[in-house]
Amino acid sequence: MAGSGTTGHAVLNLNKEDGGNRKFILCTNNELNGLEKELREKGLSEEEIEEYGICRRITHKRIKKVIKGYKKQNGEKVKGLGGSLEYFKTEFVDVENIENVPDKKKLEFTYNAGQMIALKEDAFKEVVKNKFYQIFTDEKDKFVGIYFKENLDKLSEMEKKILDKKDVKLYLFSYGKNDFKKDYVKYKNVIVKDIPEPILKIYKKLNN
Repeated sequence: MAGSGTTGHAVLNLNKEDGGNRKFILCTNNELNGLEKELREKGLSEEEIEEYGICRRITHKRIKKVIKGYKKQNGEKVKGLGGSLEYFKTEFVDVENIENVPDKKKLEFTYNAGQMIALKEDAFKEVVKNKFYQIFTDEKDKFVGIYFKENLDKLSEMEKKILDKKDVKLYLFSYGKNDFKKDYVKYKNVIVKDIPEPILKIYKKLNN
């Protein structure tokens, strides 16, 4: 459990001390400690109630503060430790019955799967999102392009936005063996990667 974020804080401190690049994932159910009933009786919406959970109220805010820096109650400034932070909510997806899911929700699943690839590549800032592809960047040299459709009509459009960047990772949907790598041999700045199998399975179901 993430608790108040002490483990994450400690990892950031270690990275600052020795220049490391350690990563961490904090998981929590955003425990409300029995406040749910009281808050609902006050007329708060489910979204508003979430703000009282330990993750939203303490953990996320703490890690964000120590990354960016903050000011103590006495006015003393504390320099940030640096790093990046992303907040994700999870929910159950019945992939086996994906055909019963509305198109709008399917597209949402597709985008969320793309975010998982971006997380893997440490490129969190989404710069393009449409029905065919997503592009992310680490806001430095790296750009990640994810093309998630069998229909390749918009592939060249994505290529124009990304192939001239310094460090490019391409994830391209393919039903069978990924044969796209040979198409980018001349681009020394481009690496074509396979979409992770669990995500590829989702894309395949969404493309049906």
